[in-house]
Amino acid sequence: RIYFVKGESDPFTGQFVRKHGNGKLSAQEFYEEGQRVGEHKAWYDDGQLKSVKPWVDGIRDGTTQQFYKNGQLRYEVDAHLLRT
Repeated sequence: RIYFVKGESDPFTGQFVRKHGNGKLSAQEFYEEGQRVGEHKAWYDDGQLKSVKPWVDGIRDGTTQQFYKNGQLRYEVDAHLLRT
């Protein structure tokens, strides 16, 4: 999948952020030539880290982590297990 900014013809390169209604960061994602790259992070509305998902060239790669709202690790899973 290749991502574009609406109305533009070149694939998106840069950082994309979303915020909760209270103004705190909800998600941070990075793109290069329209493909997801780097660590994509998400946060609960109180600012606590919710998840970390590593991407390489548009493919999930490495270990995804999900956390409970209290900060404890909920689970970890290797990306290759998600692709099977």
